[in-house]
Amino acid sequence: MAIILTGGVSLASQPAFVGCSAPYDLSSGLKRTLANATGSNLLAQQVAQSLIKRQLKKESGEKFKVKVSSYSLADLKAGRFKSLDISGENLDLDGVYISYMDFKTLCDFNYIVFDKSTNSMFFKEAFPMSYSIVMDENDLNKTMNSSSYAKLINEANKLGSALNLFKINDTHVKIHNNQFFYIFDYSLPFLGGHYNMVVEADLKVVDGNIEFKNTKIASKNFSIDISQMAKVLNYLNPLEFSLNILENNNTTMSVRNISLSNNAINVNGTVIVDKNTVKAQK
Repeated sequence: MAIILTGGVSLASQPAFVGCSAPYDLSSGLKRTLANATGSNLLAQQVAQSLIKRQLKKESGEKFKVKVSSYSLADLKAGRFKSLDISGENLDLDGVYISYMDFKTLCDFNYIVFDKSTNSMFFKEAFPMSYSIVMDENDLNKTMNSSSYAKLINEANKLGSALNLFKINDTHVKIHNNQFFYIFDYSLPFLGGHYNMVVEADLKVVDGNIEFKNTKIASKNFSIDISQMAKVLNYLNPLEFSLNILENNNTTMSVRNISLSNNAINVNGTVIVDKNTVKAQK
């Protein structure tokens, strides 16, 4: 199924946003010309693409498309390259389900040195990438069935129990006519029994994160003030939970845009690996 991303801004046209470095340490112009003329550069790109695909398959269990653009064979061996594009469809990344994902380097010069002796890589410059992600309701509901998301439910229930307000038994989402609905199966300690609450929410980007805004209850059998649930709703936000796979101690993830189209959620933003970060290889 072809997926069309809409409502986003092309970050690839904005390298100044991340402060790209001008190329340095490149091989001579003659060597680069010869590499292109003899086809060794093209062969090097194909080998690099194959190696990256193999490593991604090993780490995630999923298949990705990879495209590498390099200056020359010598530069690529040294870790200097023009661009990298990684994409995949129908992915399961540690229990986070994604219909489509695409990562593109934002700078025309990237420099990553691999140290075989320590089995690690050293980022000579900050390594910024733009990302585009598409998730539909099936992706989100499968993600919300994961054990990691269940921990969020348990934490929310601690709050609900402390306030004697609610106990959440189950959650899922529905996207209909490009509107986002968050559906709760819950219990009320002071009434007993099970109820359903359907919350309609707008998806907005706030300080680089996705939050529910303009929330309103679509259910008729729930009378609690929704403002009391605002923090709980955003705490259980499956979109923010899903995007956590992009961020760790070495990277900074930021959402730039989010939109609903064809009953799917389109998200784009940036992920930046800091300069001098060393990562051990698996």
